[in-house]
Amino acid sequence: MRKIILLVFIIILFLPISKTISEETKNQGLDGAKVFRNNCNRCHNYRFPNERSDTQWEIIVPHMRVRAQLTEAEANAVLKFLKKAN
Repeated sequence: MRKIILLVFIIILFLPISKTISEETKNQGLDGAKVFRNNCNRCHNYRFPNERSDTQWEIIVPHMRVRAQLTEAEANAVLKFLKKAN
């Protein structure tokens, strides 16, 4: 019985850590330029990052995230790419 309680305790203790590690691993693989290229051109012509200011992209990306059905991580990667390339 003590072994079972100890095992459950260890699982509960490390569960949040494993979730955080897996989310970080998933997000590291996101390439904002690739997400931008694969999604934004579906509805309109390519936009160069320097066509808009960082402030404008901060407004545009959340709006387009909904329309393009991007995840929050994908939208953040796109915004990071746009700001870096601007």
